[in-house]
Amino acid sequence: MVIIITDHHIPCDTLPHAHAIVNPHLKNCKFHSKNLSGSGVAFYLMLALREALIQSNWFKINQIKIPKLAEFLDLVALGTISDCMPLDLNNRILVYQGLQRLVLYHQDWHEGSARSIEEINIRNVLCELDKLYPKLIVSFGGHKTAAGLVIQY
Repeated sequence: MVIIITDHHIPCDTLPHAHAIVNPHLKNCKFHSKNLSGSGVAFYLMLALREALIQSNWFKINQIKIPKLAEFLDLVALGTISDCMPLDLNNRILVYQGLQRLVLYHQDWHEGSARSIEEINIRNVLCELDKLYPKLIVSFGGHKTAAGLVIQY
């Protein structure tokens, strides 16, 4: 059995036995974003696997349509936010794209609330998102650990 481990936590000195370990915190990893969630690590692994299969003509040989992995960005966004990962440049491109896909699926206004841990100011996160993507959030308000917002789907 081939075992591939994906993780986003800082590893111990001794790694488990596996065919491959995909983790941006490994000493030899040159991936630029070290703040990926577990869903982000899995997503990038799937992108790399899909590209390798495209390069080897695997999809053509097996007459299989190339999967559109962007369709899963809503799940990556949810995983990134749920895991309270920092919204660095990379995690912003994943969350924004994932939210864009959610917006495409619905045509209503939706109200929601957000809760945060002490280390992350959720209102400031919403302010930053609103500045970067002014059409994403209709309205929002709150404080450091709790906020409410309206999004047009």
